[in-house]
Amino acid sequence: MIIKWRAIAGCADIDRIECTRENDRFVFGDAGDGRTWCARKVTGEFAFCDTWAAAHSLLLAHAKSEALALRRHLELVDATVAKLNEMTAPAEVTK
Repeated sequence: MIIKWRAIAGCADIDRIECTRENDRFVFGDAGDGRTWCARKVTGEFAFCDTWAAAHSLLLAHAKSEALALRRHLELVDATVAKLNEMTAPAEVTK
């Protein structure tokens, strides 16, 4: 049995997953009912890591990147609000 740590992006969650085998792109496991499940090691939603520390590092980097993007977006919105606050109606509208 191979132990992988599944890091789920966006929700600060790390799950211990038992896998039966893996290759360079996929992990496989026993579904418990005689079937086998297969999942990509890395997607935009989650990643299967070899260690808990690697999964934690991945989630931390993702959260920091998301926070930076949100700060940049907030700066743009603040600039738009400032521009809107400075606007005045044209003379023909105020008559």
